[in-house]
Formats: sequence, C-alpha cells, structure tokens
Amino acid sequence: MVITKRIVILPKSVQEERIIENIDLFDFELNEEDMDLINQLNQHKRTGPDPDNFGF
Repeated sequence: MVITKRIVILPKSVQEERIIENIDLFDFELNEEDMDLINQLNQHKRTGPDPDNFGF
C-alpha cells in the first residue's frame, strides 16, 4: 500500500549536481509505518516567520 500525503518539499541547492539529485526523487515509496514515524516528528513549531502573520 502506498501512502501519499501530498506535502510539498522545497529542496534547496546551488550546485547543479545536487539540483539534479533533488529532482530525481520518485524512485521510492513510503509505507504506512514509515509515514507514522515521520508524522511523529512534527512538533507544530515554525523555524521562520508565520506567512499568515508577516508584514510584507
């Protein structure tokens, strides 16, 4: 069973080789157990400004 959350990840790099590696990411699948472990990492904290409350 393939589990998909449709969460967008924005990888960052300025090196061409790493950019190519970051794009080539559809060669694996996460199962439900993997997703549960990843979901346990969420502490509902931000590391940057809240986009809903940021004065542009």
